[in-house]
Amino acid sequence: PWDRFLAELAPANGLTVQGSWINRPAHESFTLVEAPSAHAIDDVLIEAGVIGRTHTRVLSVIATEDVDVTQPTGAVGVGA
Repeated sequence: PWDRFLAELAPANGLTVQGSWINRPAHESFTLVEAPSAHAIDDVLIEAGVIGRTHTRVLSVIATEDVDVTQPTGAVGVGA
């Protein structure tokens, strides 16, 4: 299933695989994918047959510089 995901389904569905690594002793693989959404990744994993056959976790992240660190209106500071 991973070969099909990486080589065929990901590119055909707008996902760009940035890298893929394996932790052999733990029987884990890690794949860094750029995608329009976490849902797009999930859909392709289901189509590849990975969901249900493996323990799969999708973590949605953004670049640190894209994080807005301003407090929302009405926020109360610590100790106030």
